[in-house]
Amino acid sequence: ARFELMLLRDPRKANASARASFQDRNEADDALLLAATAAAARDQESLRAVRAWQQQYRYQDVRLDTLLGALP
Repeated sequence: ARFELMLLRDPRKANASARASFQDRNEADDALLLAATAAAARDQESLRAVRAWQQQYRYQDVRLDTLLGALP
């Protein structure tokens, strides 16, 4: 997903890859990557999924908070 976002500059494809990874592993790095790709792709559903994960696990990360700031 990171390759697709940064090098291929394809946020939608990157977001699909990041979402699959997040669903499989559900770890902090996956949440951060999904938030980054979702913000780039303007995918509010994925941003909400990351926010729910963050609240469920009480995970705090300034980078994640910044990316999730795109939520209405």
